[in-house]
Amino acid sequence: MQGTSRIHTTIRMTVVTVFVFATLLTAGIAIGLQYYFSQSMARNAAADLYTATAQGVASELHGIAQVNTNVINLLAENPELAHTDREAAQLKIFTQVLERNPLFYGMYVGGRDRSFFEVIHLDTSETARSKLRAAAADKWVILSVQPTETGLLRRYQYLDKALRQRTSREEITDFDVTGRPWFSSAYASGEVEFSPPYLFSLLDIPGRTVSKRIAGSDTVVGMDMTLASISQFLANNKIASDSSLYLFNEEGLIIASSEAHKDAQPDQQVSRVSLAPDEWRLVELARQPAEHGKLHSISLKGEPHVMYVKPSGSAGGNMFVGIVTPLDTLLAPFLGKIKLSVVITAGLLFLLLPLSWLFANPIVNPVRQLADEND
Repeated sequence: MQGTSRIHTTIRMTVVTVFVFATLLTAGIAIGLQYYFSQSMARNAAADLYTATAQGVASELHGIAQVNTNVINLLAENPELAHTDREAAQLKIFTQVLERNPLFYGMYVGGRDRSFFEVIHLDTSETARSKLRAAAADKWVILSVQPTETGLLRRYQYLDKALRQRTSREEITDFDVTGRPWFSSAYASGEVEFSPPYLFSLLDIPGRTVSKRIAGSDTVVGMDMTLASISQFLANNKIASDSSLYLFNEEGLIIASSEAHKDAQPDQQVSRVSLAPDEWRLVELARQPAEHGKLHSISLKGEPHVMYVKPSGSAGGNMFVGIVTPLDTLLAPFLGKIKLSVVITAGLLFLLLPLSWLFANPIVNPVRQLADEND
């Protein structure tokens, strides 16, 4: 009887062990397949979402470009702007437009005779106010350049909100408006010209210049615009709290960023001018058309991330939408489901252990009877 007891105990434990092992193996394979397909689904869903975001940025840029085109066309049709000796009329027109559109911080006209007249809206930037040495009471700065017998003379006039001059100063300059790219391109084509993004010297932030030659004259009208609304648009359309969206060019200059409003001063539009070294991979992907619109795995600061790059489709210079997201954030919704599956499987297995002891009877009892007959 002692031998029968040993056989009975060994067979039952073996059956239970095999049952548990088979259950664990099946559950492990099922969860592994679920993880694999969930990761694939997460990447496909992210690619679709990122593509939609890039298209949204392109639409926003197109809308801004359309507004700017309409404004510059209206200005180019105004004969008052073609006469450099009508500064009072030019001042009134420019201040009205700048007051209504906060994206423009400066508007100007330049002539073939190298004369130049610009109105700067100081309320759009404390940086410009500081660099131009303006007082708190100043709202506008008129910057004019006139050719003289001894060279070019630049004059600064500081105006309050009522357009009353507070003070002025003059200096010799080598600023020649006819050598500026925005002037030469618009003068030659006669059409609306958008400059590629570049760094504004007064604001230390990227922006673009829109210009057009005034018909029948040797004068070009232009305006400098920032892309603050794009930064806000990117911030409002972030994929996740720790995901970063950028609008940048092939040189790595950040035109707009979802991070702009996190660390920047009130008058700044981006927290840094160029992409960080770890994020330079975005520029490399931008230079490879075959890699556009795809998710790419990369390690940033020792953590796995995914990157996505797609052209913005805007005119006036190549600009790209770049998205950087931690891999854990991308997979978080799906990993949560997988963890729940593991917990449920473990709970069911724990509940089935007592039943598995009973399930072993159809196997153990015949073996036990055979052992008894042998004895």
